[in-house]
Amino acid sequence: GGGKDARNVLRTAEVKIMCEILVKAAATCHRTAVANIQNSLSSIQMQILRPLMNARAPLQTLDLSGNRLEVSGANLLSKAVWTGGLSTLHTLDMANNLLQDQGIEALFRPPPTHTTTISKVWANLQRLDLSNNQLSAHGSGVRDIALLLVDKRRLEKLSLSYNLLLDAGVLSFAHVLVHGTSSVASIGEAGG
Repeated sequence: GGGKDARNVLRTAEVKIMCEILVKAAATCHRTAVANIQNSLSSIQMQILRPLMNARAPLQTLDLSGNRLEVSGANLLSKAVWTGGLSTLHTLDMANNLLQDQGIEALFRPPPTHTTTISKVWANLQRLDLSNNQLSAHGSGVRDIALLLVDKRRLEKLSLSYNLLLDAGVLSFAHVLVHGTSSVASIGEAGG
């Protein structure tokens, strides 16, 4: 049954509160950064967020794997990303969610109104796990990840396993790595 798993899954409202904490903390996540919203958290939310709230140093690891986060969850998390709230992360584990290409785009492509670069918001990222997130061969998500690698060469480990990349997705990824751009006229015709 799904009883035990359902209790360990973050709901959108919980992800929203976590993102608000990360945005307010602006990459430090000290106790004082969450004092203002602490009274509005349920005991379950407090339990989930306690490691963040007790952190005395900048947040270095964020593990949201297996929480069935969808595009809407990635959109909420992107607010923390693009305000610099996650710039101290060394490890981001988003494996086993339902982010799809649109969720990856929210996290790794700057919004049109932002002048911040991808290398600045992910300045310290060394390990990234996006396995089993339904990334597709023809979506923009895999190209956005490749652009992160081109722009930021510190990434030591990247996992894209158990997605739907197929040959075309890997070709798109490789094209960006080799040429440093995501402008591919026709991925489908590039093989022969």
